[in-house]
Amino acid sequence: MTGLERDRQARAAEWFLRLHSSAAREQDFDDFAQWVDDPLNRAAFDRVEELCIICEEHGGKSGPEDISEPDNIIPIEKASRWSALRGAGVIASLAAAIMLAVIIQPFFGKPAQQETVLAWQTYSTQTGEQQEIELVDGSRIAINAASSLSISLSENERRVRLTDAEASFDVAHDAQRPFLVEMDEFDILVLGTEFNVDHHDNLVRVTVRRGQVQVKARLGDAASYILNPDQELIYRKGESRPVVRTVDSGAAFAWQRGVLIYDEAPITDVVNDLNRMFDRPILTSEDLPENLTFTGVLQTDEQVQIVERLEIYLQIVADIRADAITFHAPR
Repeated sequence: MTGLERDRQARAAEWFLRLHSSAAREQDFDDFAQWVDDPLNRAAFDRVEELCIICEEHGGKSGPEDISEPDNIIPIEKASRWSALRGAGVIASLAAAIMLAVIIQPFFGKPAQQETVLAWQTYSTQTGEQQEIELVDGSRIAINAASSLSISLSENERRVRLTDAEASFDVAHDAQRPFLVEMDEFDILVLGTEFNVDHHDNLVRVTVRRGQVQVKARLGDAASYILNPDQELIYRKGESRPVVRTVDSGAAFAWQRGVLIYDEAPITDVVNDLNRMFDRPILTSEDLPENLTFTGVLQTDEQVQIVERLEIYLQIVADIRADAITFHAPR
């Protein structure tokens, strides 16, 4: 157990004692809810709770010979079972649990051959909503609108699963705990860097602003691609292989400032991005040219204003209605 993990376990023990004290206030529970939202903090609290239950079941004995791993992790929501337990026996049990969690656990943990079960925390944003997360290791993840991803942090690695999402990553360097982003088509491996991933619809786009990442295909020839600053990998489903090109990486991160920047982007890509920003859907009619692309900058302020700008830039017509907006070729 590292010093950081020991500190987290001790903090979890402090929270357990505070929440089950007769002096606990409503503000304590609010503060705890924020602290335990971090997956590593939740795991530490679960461990303290497990050890308390073990002590209770063993009559307060705390010797290593009494330690046995529970079959199931006790969820935090069940912590209320302790609220009625106030007394000298419970205090002794809690004290023993703290000792076990902070001191004995490093020497009497789970057997080495047992696989670690990763705990995943899912974060989702709604249409037009953005969210920023700071992980316990100092890494930061900004999540764009209409996105969903899951995070798991362990002693040996840091993992993120992207299902349908766009997010930018500023990863703290840790050679002992590689950072892995998983998608259906690719895995991204990084030790410390800043990059953006857009994984929506039929598109995967990985753009590096700082450091270096390795993108490895899961299907086909399982080819591996190294991306350096101002390089971007683009893959559309159905294509044989991705394309790697040199770009202005700042454009991929502009969405965090309320700006969308395009360089000969298909109109369908622009429409898909806007549909994640606004509730009223934008549709494209069949009479639009198949090769219609857009190059320019859009401020994501008001939907109608954006539509009017696109009408001018692309020489198209927008049919604006209460329930939907449709782009047509000029009549």
